[in-house]
Amino acid sequence: MKLQRNLLMLALLASLQFGNYSGKTDANIKRSLAPSMKYENYIQYVCKSSENTEQKKDEIYEIIEEIYEKIDMPEYISRNHIRAMILTESQDNPLAMSKKGARGLMQLTIEAWKEVDDSDYFLKAFDPYKSIEVGMKYLKWIDNYARKKHPSWDSLPDEKKREIIFASYNGGSSRVKYRGWEITRMPPETRNYISKIERNLLQVEKKLN
Repeated sequence: MKLQRNLLMLALLASLQFGNYSGKTDANIKRSLAPSMKYENYIQYVCKSSENTEQKKDEIYEIIEEIYEKIDMPEYISRNHIRAMILTESQDNPLAMSKKGARGLMQLTIEAWKEVDDSDYFLKAFDPYKSIEVGMKYLKWIDNYARKKHPSWDSLPDEKKREIIFASYNGGSSRVKYRGWEITRMPPETRNYISKIERNLLQVEKKLN
């Protein structure tokens, strides 16, 4: 119980640090504190001073590397793209929660989670490792959907494929299909989301070089 209370305090501090705290998240945090050492260590990284920011971000990339090897991701989506997505979705805050209820590093909704994973969303959504794993599985699910539904998917350039995948992750696959797979016909929020991923990708690549 003492460890759980300590973790809860660390989690709340992390939310305050990143400006994503809401009183409504208290119960969710209490239910979502994972017992794994990975999660405990990650929360501690988040709550440390800004001097350790790179260490925290390296931890995220290490998780991406590990999962990328397990999941047969589409070649046009790199590890760096996923890293840029996490920056865009949550600003590296594992306890981020949107107004619409999307949770964790990759801001997954319960509907998206259930498409690709059987684990308990309410117990796992704030776990950094699980969030990245399910988020990557969902990206692959979107790719499979597009391959089946898009009339000329294989002939599209990689850049166009990524735009469709990112737009689907943000706005929903069926909506992108309904708009004729044209990103210009998607809402401004989705178009801005894609642009932000591209900007964050430059930031990620700069830090890795």
